[in-house]
Amino acid sequence: MRRTPDLGHRKWGELARLAERLNMFGRGAGPADPEEQDRYTAWRIIEEIVSSKSLAHAAEQFTALAAAHPIRLEVHMGRATRESKKTEPLPVLAIPLDEMGFALDRLWRSYFHGRGWTRLKQCPICQTWFVDPTSDKRKERCSVPCTNRWWSYRKRKEAGYSRFKKGAHHGTKGR
Repeated sequence: MRRTPDLGHRKWGELARLAERLNMFGRGAGPADPEEQDRYTAWRIIEEIVSSKSLAHAAEQFTALAAAHPIRLEVHMGRATRESKKTEPLPVLAIPLDEMGFALDRLWRSYFHGRGWTRLKQCPICQTWFVDPTSDKRKERCSVPCTNRWWSYRKRKEAGYSRFKKGAHHGTKGR
């Protein structure tokens, strides 16, 4: 059984949840249940947006979809803290009206804010979405097993890996 890849560092939790949704709904033929079909379709469209070759194209796609799927904004009255005695306006909440609105809200909060587009990646080996938590953002594959699949015998040989160098002695000590 294949181990589920780590979806990301706590700091990138919202982006990791986006990756988790993309992995959950982004594959297969889709469910027969109409309600589940809406969810599946919404996340397939979100996957197309994040798969765009340019950020400008992704932004255009997002803007067009957001116009068609508005969210309702509300301000709730209440106590901001337990210590507060006064009722005051609480922060504005975005409430999606449908599954596509929910998916667009998640994309807006985690992908377009905080430069999430630089960290959300798709593994070229297994097509799993993952968050790159590294400081230099150079992680290319989702897990060690995928890296091992990529770093094949042929690639090691072509790269001149020490085991394949002419005249190298293997399996002997002290030579």
